[in-house]
Amino acid sequence: MALAEGKKRSSLQTEETPLKYDSGHIAMTYTALLSLVILGDDLSRVNKAAVMAGLRGLQLPDGR
Repeated sequence: MALAEGKKRSSLQTEETPLKYDSGHIAMTYTALLSLVILGDDLSRVNKAAVMAGLRGLQLPDGR
């Protein structure tokens, strides 16, 4: 599981040409992970490297 993201894509779009603003959503990712923990999941199936990469991708150049 990477960052929670909407999958509304046009028929002309491919993975090689992502939409400019097609990125994960921090709040929904947090909600999804928290929901799994509340339901007793150990998060072993979550792709933690992808989640971290997605968060790093949303980080501003100055570190904020």
